[in-house]
Amino acid sequence: MTSKLIIPACMVLATVACHRTPQVPPSMPYAAPGVQFSLAPIPGDCSRATVSWDVPGQLPEKIEVQIDRTARTVFTRSNDRKGHEDTGPWIRPGLEFYLLDRRSGDVLAATQASSAYCAGKAGR
Repeated sequence: MTSKLIIPACMVLATVACHRTPQVPPSMPYAAPGVQFSLAPIPGDCSRATVSWDVPGQLPEKIEVQIDRTARTVFTRSNDRKGHEDTGPWIRPGLEFYLLDRRSGDVLAATQASSAYCAGKAGR
């Protein structure tokens, strides 16, 4: 009987561990020492952006970028310390991006689309 309960309990714990809410960084934008994390509009298209990261060698290389602290949507994952990924046509002012260590869930960096993102052209 006990073994029938252990397996489902382990599955629930594993699922919860994979969907941790990023901690709130001390400020926005935020970056741990040596980490570079940016959001840059794609020229000519205010609804999309390029998310770039560069994590120094002493920090974990397995990263994840999540958007929106409340929804915790995974945007991309990488096993590379340096990289970039273009978003779809859904960027809006105030949207938060978090660079996380996939193993610990620690926030390595955070940024958000500024309130003046594309100065009134978003959504066109």
